[in-house]
Amino acid sequence: MYIEKLKTLYYKERKELESLSICEQESQMRLLHKRKELAQRAQKRLRMAELLGRADLTEEVKENILQPNQEKIEEEIEKCTNAELDSIEKDEKDALERANYSSEEYAQYLFQLEKVYALEDALSEERLFPEAVYQEQKYIVERDKSNQPK
Repeated sequence: MYIEKLKTLYYKERKELESLSICEQESQMRLLHKRKELAQRAQKRLRMAELLGRADLTEEVKENILQPNQEKIEEEIEKCTNAELDSIEKDEKDALERANYSSEEYAQYLFQLEKVYALEDALSEERLFPEAVYQEQKYIVERDKSNQPK
């Protein structure tokens, strides 16, 4: 009984979080931050010393393509990385300009977000996966709505 109530509560609180207008904007900001991390990680992993030591690249590729074209490859990787980071920076600036919510709205968002995180922890303690619980509850709610007489 506790587990079912916990699942229902999680679904309710997460739906409430997702209904906040700030949630979409904050999700976009988090995604941009993740994209920046990915671009920086790729840049670190694509240094020539790293590439020459990778086991997933054949020795023939290393000898015939990477080593003879080292400067060109490094320059192209730098261009790709800079273009990606510039794009992310522009998108971040645009997102910040659209983030026109009050401190009260942001505090409500943070409170709701923290409740959802706490419920995700509680679900995990019960060896449940929050996303699976959410999808299950969403299905139940939609099924119940469609079974109601019109």
